[in-house]
Amino acid sequence: MSEEKEIEESLQICKEIEKFHVKDDLNERLEFDTPSPQIDKDTVSKIDQILEGKEESPVVPESEVEIKKEVATDAEEKEKVEEKKEQILQLEAVYDDMPEKKKSARNTGRDDDTQEEYNERHPFLRTVLNMSICMVAALLISLFLTNYVAHHTSVEGNSMEPTLFNSDQLIVENISYILHDPERFDVIVFPYTQDVSYIKRIIGLPGERVRILNGNIYINGEILKENYGKERIKEPGIAVNEMTLGEDEYFVLGDNRNASIDSRKEEVGLVHRSIIKGKAWLRIYPFEEFGLVDESNETE
Repeated sequence: MSEEKEIEESLQICKEIEKFHVKDDLNERLEFDTPSPQIDKDTVSKIDQILEGKEESPVVPESEVEIKKEVATDAEEKEKVEEKKEQILQLEAVYDDMPEKKKSARNTGRDDDTQEEYNERHPFLRTVLNMSICMVAALLISLFLTNYVAHHTSVEGNSMEPTLFNSDQLIVENISYILHDPERFDVIVFPYTQDVSYIKRIIGLPGERVRILNGNIYINGEILKENYGKERIKEPGIAVNEMTLGEDEYFVLGDNRNASIDSRKEEVGLVHRSIIKGKAWLRIYPFEEFGLVDESNETE
């Protein structure tokens, strides 16, 4: 009888486990207010049938545990033992087929939902999240491009004629000066004030001696041969006397030499390497003038 009692206790434990799982699943659904993987009705019914003796092999009801039983033969006892073992095996098989809850259920408030189901339940939140991610990504890309790749600027005035004209729209690229220093005859953009930038052409390089004498530009004592300034310079400005450029200084002029405020003026002076924003690269408007900004040093 001890073996039979042990089997009955095992069945009782299984039933308590079932009650605990059902209760735990109900509590989780109440707590999260979302569908959760739970024991389906067919499974519960099957377990109840096994425990209540409505399946293939009857289980001894709890109410009859204390009832005295008639003494049975050894064959009958063995048969009952085998029946109860079979019931335990059936219960174990049922529990093995039950779906397990995801570990993230308590953290997310949802169980085995797919991403599509979650999106269907929270379309507004998903849309807001996606838009926020796109906006942040666009801002970061924009900051990266304008600081390290290229940016847009427009020409105001006629100081760079006939190369550039008023209202020309340009793309200024920054990559070149990350790879190497500015070069002679580059058209560069640099700030004049906090709100105004100038576009000029590099004439003198760091370490060179620059002077404007009799309308001509002298570099290290020799006349500069170039094909940009067509007129003789009337106002040499501070370059009337020879000036030596520092190791990070550039002497710049507008192509329209007699209508340009540039390094000849004290308020502009020499341009330091650190403030150069970039190199004028591409004219995008007017459309008929679309193309690279002319930087070739063609001599007459």
